[in-house]
Amino acid sequence: MVFLQKKSDLLSEYEKWLIEAQRHTGTKIKILRSDNGGEYVSNAFKDFHDENGTTHQTTVPDTPQQNGVA
Repeated sequence: MVFLQKKSDLLSEYEKWLIEAQRHTGTKIKILRSDNGGEYVSNAFKDFHDENGTTHQTTVPDTPQQNGVA
């Protein structure tokens, strides 16, 4: 578990997590689902997904039903 000091630290921590998750599972992560928080929808975050061929899905606001999908 990592605690971020500021939201702008998310991308660098996500990059580390992605590498570790792929190494641990032996498969490529294809989709990330998150809320519409500004730290997840930045241009840098979008560029990172484009470079890695991953899809970023965002949940619809006020829909806790989508929380169960992992």
